[in-house]
Amino acid sequence: MSISSPNAAPWQLSEGSAASRITAAALIAVALDSAFAWRVVPVVLSIAFLIIPLLVAIRVIRGFPAALLAAAVTLGAVAVLAGVSFTNLAIGQPTNSAAPLIVAGIVSVVGLAAAIAGWLDERRRGRVVITIDLAESGGFAVARSRPRRSHNRTYR
Repeated sequence: MSISSPNAAPWQLSEGSAASRITAAALIAVALDSAFAWRVVPVVLSIAFLIIPLLVAIRVIRGFPAALLAAAVTLGAVAVLAGVSFTNLAIGQPTNSAAPLIVAGIVSVVGLAAAIAGWLDERRRGRVVITIDLAESGGFAVARSRPRRSHNRTYR
């Protein structure tokens, strides 16, 4: 499936907004930050912090449907887990061991805000539906695009 838009790369399914790029960057930063958090959190959680945000970032960058919602859920979970892990640190731990959790918390909150803003903008804008009319027009099919707005639909 490909689209012809000057704002989308050939490998993207839909155009990416600034909010989706910020969200993808936050997901990648959280994944990279997990390499420094392995001493503070359990290994399974550190691996999950690495793999899951990278997979969701790929979906956001490619423009998959509902990718921003998945990113918001992922970044929200990272923020909660980083907060819980940060509060459970033993007293007397050096401050440099808590730094990855602080970075993960801040980056995930910023990415969560961008994901929510992008999702709301996507809902406000609506998706474009492309219809192909197979009417007789010189032997060619005519493609028309129209915005689809769910709140303007009438059902009969």
